[in-house]
Amino acid sequence: MASVPRETPDVALLACSDYDRGLVEEKVGRAFELLGGPGAFVGAGETVFVKNMYGAVPGMEKFAYHSRFRDERDFADLIVDVALAAKADLHVVDGVWGMEGNGSVWGTSRKLGFVAAGRDPFALDCLVEDLVGLERGFNRPLAAAVRRGLFHGDPGRIALAGDDPDSIRTAGLVLPRGKATVKRLPGILMKAYGSLMSVRPYPDPARCTGCGKCALICPAGAVTVRDGTARIDRSLCIDCFCCQELCEYDGIDLKTPLAARLRRFSR
Repeated sequence: MASVPRETPDVALLACSDYDRGLVEEKVGRAFELLGGPGAFVGAGETVFVKNMYGAVPGMEKFAYHSRFRDERDFADLIVDVALAAKADLHVVDGVWGMEGNGSVWGTSRKLGFVAAGRDPFALDCLVEDLVGLERGFNRPLAAAVRRGLFHGDPGRIALAGDDPDSIRTAGLVLPRGKATVKRLPGILMKAYGSLMSVRPYPDPARCTGCGKCALICPAGAVTVRDGTARIDRSLCIDCFCCQELCEYDGIDLKTPLAARLRRFSR
C-alpha cells in the first residue's frame, strides 16, 4: 500500500524510530501540517482508536456496559456509537512503542516505530490493523463500522500522506488469548460450547493479594473475596477479562479448558 497524494489526506503516517519527546513532537507537528493544520485532538495509543474513545464513558459506567452488552457484536456496536457521539476532531497515534499479548497491565512492549494522525478513527484503525498484519475482522469495532456502512474497510483506499507504510510494517505480533471464536450458534449451544472451549479467568492463590479491586470492577458481580483470595462465580462470569487486565499483581490467570487444548492438539 503506497502513500496516495491528495489535497486532504485521511491519515498522515510518519516513521519515528526512537521515543524521544522532541522527535515525537516534531513528527506530530509535521502530521498536523500534512492534514491541513492543527486542531483539538482526542486519543493517543497504539491501535483500535474507535475503542480508545470508550474512555469518554464516565467512571464505573464503562464496566456496567460490559454487563449490559454481553454479546461481542452488540458491544462492538456500542463502542462505535460512543466514538460517533464523542465527535473527536483529531486522533493522534503514538505508535513508537506498542503492546502485544495480554494487555493492558500484563502485555509486553513492542517497538512499532511510527506516529500517525487523522480525523477518522475508522481509517486509523484500518491502517494500523494493516501495518501490524492483523486479519480483517480481528478489530471488532472496525468490523462493526464496516458492517454498518460507516467505513469501507479497505486499507488500499485510505488516502495517506507522509512516509511509505511498507517501510513501517511489523510482523509476528503476539495476539492476546481470548474467547473461543464461534459465531452465531443458537444460544443453548453457544453456552455449552463456551463452557467447554473458552479461555476463562482463574485467580491464582499464590499471587492474589485479596485486595478486592477485581470484585469492585467486575461488571457482572461475579467476583468475591473470601479468606484473602478472589473467587469467581462461573454462573455469573461473562468473560470480559476486566479482572485479569486490571489486576496490579498478576493474580489472575487465563486458562484454556482441557477440551479446547485437545481440539487444538488434534489439528
